Amino acid sequence: MNGARRRAFGVLTVGMLALVAISACSPASTAHAPSPTSALESQLVVNSCGGLYGEAIHSAYIEPFEADTGIDVTYDDDCDAQTTQLAAQSEAGQVQWDVIAGFGGPLYADLHNQGLLRTIDHDALGSAAMDLADGSTEPFGLGFHNDAVVIGYSSAAFADEAPSVADYFDPAGHPGTRAMTIGGFEDWTRPALALVADGVAPTDLIPLDWDRAFAAMEPIKDDVVWYQGGTGMLTTMLEKQADICLCSDARMLQAQKEDPDVRVSYDGGTRALVYWAIPADAPHPNAALAFLRATLDAQRQADFTETIGYSGVVEGSYDLLPAELQTQVLVNPENYSQTWSFTPEQNAWLAEHASEASDKYATWTGQ
Repeated sequence: MNGARRRAFGVLTVGMLALVAISACSPASTAHAPSPTSALESQLVVNSCGGLYGEAIHSAYIEPFEADTGIDVTYDDDCDAQTTQLAAQSEAGQVQWDVIAGFGGPLYADLHNQGLLRTIDHDALGSAAMDLADGSTEPFGLGFHNDAVVIGYSSAAFADEAPSVADYFDPAGHPGTRAMTIGGFEDWTRPALALVADGVAPTDLIPLDWDRAFAAMEPIKDDVVWYQGGTGMLTTMLEKQADICLCSDARMLQAQKEDPDVRVSYDGGTRALVYWAIPADAPHPNAALAFLRATLDAQRQADFTETIGYSGVVEGSYDLLPAELQTQVLVNPENYSQTWSFTPEQNAWLAEHASEASDKYATWTGQ
């Protein structure tokens, strides 16, 4: 993160939102960019994921946006195969969504390269001048929240010392059951963590050495309890099916609310940004841009974090969190410094090899 955590950004008025939406239409975005005289539309369709994630988006962002603007927002909570759905909508000339969210840079950068996402003019949007998490102002999207795959663990099983990612891949030194996802998207993550635990520097990860990665993962395979999705992740730890897991930081903070035995360790974890993006042929592009600008309100980001645990990208939002939560979230400087992330160049390689990663990971898990 850069800069000082100082500013809380106020809520834009309806008129200001309209002006931002009009001015933020980059000429380089698509051939369908609204004209300078375009008005703010009265509707907006947002696609992302469901469950508590969708509830947090709705309460922190959609409800106040509707109240400020009078825009009627429809929330589509089916994010399964979001990228392929968007490609199909575009091919048919029937794009249904104005804003999409829920996934990271590699996937959205690839969609942008295919011409499926609008280019965001961050100078016009105002995001370029703000204190945001590094990487938040990409051509393909605006940073939404941080996401980290870290260690969730039972304090009863690890009473002496919080385990690290390296400990997760060391069953001899740290025996016990391990929880791991059967996959679904960004299936390079666990192999990459295994490589780092095996001594590979994060800067040297690409191209991924699949053979070495799976060799490093093999010793724990007999101890793995498999889970699927965020709900499965929570259930596995809350029902004491595993002593330790490679899990989302936010999901473990949610679990901790129900059972204080569940703890989080950031030592050796990997972090990434999740983005808001606008489809190139979004039917309500001005409203979409206005919505993106409204998400940069520090209080709304803090509300989102407090509800679900994912750290926001506006640095001022950290100061608005309850003190007890500040010690737990990724953007606490002590926690953040223990994690690593892929570079934009590495993300480009990962985007090109996403299908390969899913195939190889599925083969290894056998699930």
